[in-house]
Amino acid sequence: MGLRTRTRPGKQYAGLSPVLFYLYAEPDLLPNSNKRISDEAKAVHRDEIRHFAQSVRGDEVRFAVCTYRELLAMWSRNTNPKIREHAKAVACRYLL
Repeated sequence: MGLRTRTRPGKQYAGLSPVLFYLYAEPDLLPNSNKRISDEAKAVHRDEIRHFAQSVRGDEVRFAVCTYRELLAMWSRNTNPKIREHAKAVACRYLL
């Protein structure tokens, strides 16, 4: 298993490296349902992510992972007030 890019070395790519960014949610309920997602199911998903990350460590394409909650938490600490406002609006709309 591994990650690979079709990007070719060249001036326009100097100093850049490709990244596969996996952004995911951990909702309490299945979409459009009242069925709870168990903590065990969430843990299994996180273990699968860790396993994949270990499998592709050192590949040409860097693998990065983050939950929406983590992303919004980072945005809420940003020095730009517009980014903080956006994080708050998204959190109010989707996390509450």
